[in-house]
Amino acid sequence: NSDKIHNARGGVMFDKTKDVKDQAGKDTLHRGSLQHADKAIQIYPNYRDAYITRAGDRFYLKDYDGAVADYRRALQLAENDPKIKSYLAIALREGGKFYGEKKGDFATSAKMLNESWQINNKDFETARLLGVLNGVQQKPQDALEWFKKAAELAPDNASILFDLGTAYFNVKDPVKGTEYRQKALQLDPKVGEKKQ
Repeated sequence: NSDKIHNARGGVMFDKTKDVKDQAGKDTLHRGSLQHADKAIQIYPNYRDAYITRAGDRFYLKDYDGAVADYRRALQLAENDPKIKSYLAIALREGGKFYGEKKGDFATSAKMLNESWQINNKDFETARLLGVLNGVQQKPQDALEWFKKAAELAPDNASILFDLGTAYFNVKDPVKGTEYRQKALQLDPKVGEKKQ
């Protein structure tokens, strides 16, 4: 019944996932780690490290809502630790991606992605996902602005430059569209094939 021992066992299991090659094995370890983190939190509800462990397990098990909730709680207990904030931003980003791509829930996707961006406005992947989300929602001008931000943050990313070119075509600017697609193709001649 020691919160510290339960959290330590969970942490060891979490760390072991790095050495496991197959996804099923990783998932089993994450579920075991999560159970120990749960137990540590039951014993001591303000155990910051146990929330971080559990959040990480939930993240890797694709329970993004649970991961976000645990990172939020850890942040409360850690007085806005910047490292935990960065984990929260990633969990929000991946949650937003999940809700947009897998669930078709664009409202939840937008909410999570926008919050992730507020926490870390230097993450080109969050900007790219917001560009995709706006494009899917038939908001070409907003999509263009997000792809511009993504390209500013990752100027040598062929995929983003190709998307930026597409965004320019969608706002009826074929000159800029062609320019950015050509830049993308110079960086990766197969980028167009990957986008189809």
